[in-house]
Amino acid sequence: MENGRLNMMTMFVTGGVLGAGIALLFAPQSGKRTRRDIAHAGEVGMDKCKSLQRDIKHTMDKVVENVGDKVEDSLAQGRAWTKKTQDRFQRVLHPEVH
Repeated sequence: MENGRLNMMTMFVTGGVLGAGIALLFAPQSGKRTRRDIAHAGEVGMDKCKSLQRDIKHTMDKVVENVGDKVEDSLAQGRAWTKKTQDRFQRVLHPEVH
């Protein structure tokens, strides 16, 4: 779900930047102003890309943290099950001790 939203945002930002660049190239204005506008559009696009990169990093950090928590929980459950199973075997093998 998150991946789909990130792809959609990436396509939206890319389309916006490309559309702005194309519009500027065909606009009836001076070359100096067009170059300035293209440079500005590039800066805006770069800022949006950096923001998107931060969002992706934050999302991935949360995913990694959640996976790590689930792995730790699973390991704890496995250890508990192993201990319980060992205790049962000990009671079966050595009933006089327990």
